[in-house]
Amino acid sequence: MKEDQRTKKTAFENKKRLDVFLKASCLVSRRTVANHMCEAGLVKLNGGTAKPAKEVKIGDVIELRRGNKEIAIRVLEIPDKQFSKKQARKLYEIISEKLIENDLDL
Repeated sequence: MKEDQRTKKTAFENKKRLDVFLKASCLVSRRTVANHMCEAGLVKLNGGTAKPAKEVKIGDVIELRRGNKEIAIRVLEIPDKQFSKKQARKLYEIISEKLIENDLDL
């Protein structure tokens, strides 16, 4: 029975809410910012729309847009605690990064 409990705990630790992961990985400054970005459609998880409570696991691809910059990352590790900014960079790898031109003609 104890082995089943450890398995459940390990499975739980390998997942994290999207908004919590974005904050822990220092991709956003606050969890509420991550929530607003998800609700505004600025974050995608594995190519689909992403709600803040969607679970992130190792291997998932997260795309986010901030200002005129779009970044795609692959999740390498799920944190079980807060990391420094330097350590947080080890949680993901950048797949692509591009600048988005503004289509407004002034």
